[in-house]
This record gives sequence, structure tokens and C-alpha cells, in this order.
Amino acid sequence: NRTPKSRALFRRRIEMCLAFNGWTDPAQITYLGASDWLAYQVKERGWSGSTHDQTISALQGFTRFLVKTDALPTDPWKALERRGEVGKVGGRALTLAEVRAMVAVGYAASAVDRRCKAPRGLFYAFLALTGLRYAEGQACRWGDLDRAGDPPALYTDPKWTGNKAGRRDRVPLCGQLRERLEEWSRCVPSGVADPVFPHTPNRATFAKDRAAAGVPELDGRQRPVGFHSLRRGFASLLYAAKAPEATITCGMPSGNRSDVREIRCDSITTMIPSTASWLSRDSAVVT
Repeated sequence: NRTPKSRALFRRRIEMCLAFNGWTDPAQITYLGASDWLAYQVKERGWSGSTHDQTISALQGFTRFLVKTDALPTDPWKALERRGEVGKVGGRALTLAEVRAMVAVGYAASAVDRRCKAPRGLFYAFLALTGLRYAEGQACRWGDLDRAGDPPALYTDPKWTGNKAGRRDRVPLCGQLRERLEEWSRCVPSGVADPVFPHTPNRATFAKDRAAAGVPELDGRQRPVGFHSLRRGFASLLYAAKAPEATITCGMPSGNRSDVREIRCDSITTMIPSTASWLSRDSAVVT
């Protein structure tokens, strides 16, 4: 029998809280330690109010169990307060055609804009082909990439601001993405501590590229398109490729991405123009 996804996630959150405070015995558990850990997750990991509240439910369920089994005399986490935030309408996933259009427009716009210091299309493709969050893409350093591996891979860093999983996961890189990153490494400082993308587009620039690509801002359900739509699009493509649901859900929300990235749709990897062509800026690069 497979452990329900919610139970596995909540167990992981409890383990994270215990490890953060260095607790190894139920008697060490305190209200203050849990509060500090929750505050850290909201500030450094960007947890939403709903994630914060769901985690509190998991923590309180754990200490209720400890009290019931006489491992604790009283419940130290009973007074933890929920934020009571109502989640907003989530963004939608981009289709493969829309991702292609965004990548093409990003390259074309970057090629004719002398102020642009990095090919935006490559950054969009990077997010779409790895499933990384925007903040993770910003935080990624060249030292996090194993370009000579078999297969080449990216290793997430628990210290990244956008890494909600708080662990180091392996993300295989598809062949063409690796080639484009190899080209890009010869165009920017590529030491171990140097960011892969020293400059990344902001939301206003993304919105401009989205409009130029003909991608509507809202769909019929009023769901917006943003950077996270690239990540959601990756999950949708895995679903279309008939990847097991357990594999997709394990890799995308906040868990281990290692086996998810092995399942590729070959058609995705044909959409990245050459970085070398972008560097020449002789013409707009659209393929």
C-alpha cells in the first residue's frame, strides 16, 4: 500500500521542524522552536499562508499523538496560530505551443535590444525544461550544474530562496538544453559561485513577451499566466507523455525531481535557438 501523498508531505514537514531545532527527544519540543521555524519558512522559502496553515495542522496532529501516547504531558503546539489566508486563483499551465512562442519571442526581443544582457528565451526554456521555480532559476549557480555527468544534471541547493523542498535534488538536463548552457557559459563569468543567469527578466518584461507571443493573460477560468506557468506547463507535458501520476506529483510540487526529469517529450527540446546566434545579434532569432 502506498502512503497517501498528504501524509508523506506532512511527515516531511515535521521532520524538517525537528531537524531545524535539533530536537531528538519529544521532551525537547517547544512552542517557540516551532514558531521560529515557521517564520523562517515564510521569510526564506516563501511559504504561502495556506502552506503555513496546513503545516500547523500537521504539527498539531503530531503533538496530539504524542500526548495521547503519554510521550508528552501537554501539547506544546496547541497554541500555534493559523494565518487564515484564503488562496488566490492559481496560474495556469502554458501549452507546448505557447512555450515555443515565448522562447522564440524572448530570443527575438533580446537580439534587438542592446540593453538586454541575457537571452530571455534561454531563461524561459531553462524553467520550462527543468520545472524550476523562478527564484530557483535566479539562484542557480554554475557550480550546481554537472555538465559532464552521464546524464548531465543540475543539483538544487537547499539554501536557494525558492527551494521549498529544502533538499538537494538531482534534475537531469536534456541534451539541447545542456548544449545551449555550454554555449552560454562561454559568454558570461562561469565560475562555481557565478549565477547561470546574472540578469533575469522581471514580471513586466515577461508580460511584454507574453503579449508579443500571442499568449492571453487570462483563460476562461480567469487564471493568469506568469513565470510559474512554465513550471506548470512542464508538469502538463509529463502528464501528456503518460508519465505516472505519482511520479509527476512527487517531482513537481516540492519533492524529489530526479526521476521526473528522465521522462522527456522529445518535441520540447527542439525549441531552443542557438545562444551563439543571439550573441551575434545580426538578426532576430526565431525558429
